Amino acid sequence: MADSPDPQRLGGLDWARRTGGRLTSRERNRLLAAIALGQWENLLGRAKLALGRLPAGARDVDLDTFTVPDSRFAREAEQACAELPDALVGHSYRTWLFGRALAAVDRRELDAELFYCGSLLHDHGIARPASGRDFALGSADRTLECARGAMVDGAGLRIWDVAPANVSEVLRRHPRVDFKRQLVAMIRAEAAAVPGGRFQLLVRCGLPLAVRIAPFDA
Repeated sequence: MADSPDPQRLGGLDWARRTGGRLTSRERNRLLAAIALGQWENLLGRAKLALGRLPAGARDVDLDTFTVPDSRFAREAEQACAELPDALVGHSYRTWLFGRALAAVDRRELDAELFYCGSLLHDHGIARPASGRDFALGSADRTLECARGAMVDGAGLRIWDVAPANVSEVLRRHPRVDFKRQLVAMIRAEAAAVPGGRFQLLVRCGLPLAVRIAPFDA
């Protein structure tokens, strides 16, 4: 299993607990640089998507090999996920499938149980924004780790690295019913709840637009 991410990093659990989600000037500049890089990578990736270019092995990924862990933790995660609005429930399961597909393409080993539970609960806190409290803290109340596939489903990042047949199958299993509109509303609510936080900066940098123009119908 790969090393766990540093909880003290910007956006990490310990960072969120220490700061309440508010960015320093230095952290804001770091995040702006990361956003700029992400936008450039997204532009290149959308060109790959338009040209139908896939990385080696992407078409060999079989979603049916991604089995749900048979554990008490997984069942409790499913119960907690069921508490969320329908839009986030679907997003959580799509995040798990997209994240596993990307991990297979990247040949990255995952802890199947933690990844599954983290995927189902990574946005648990954003469903009910709390004034002055970064949503990661609310999510951390329910899970141990965030999933890598969230931005695939949210803004289409790295969707070009997932085989089209697998994208279609994920959406068949977990349809995106009015997801863009609802996600944008949650993003704006989180930004308003934590002035000076990550989502306020992301809103200013165009995250709602990125969600709206993601290569999905809804």
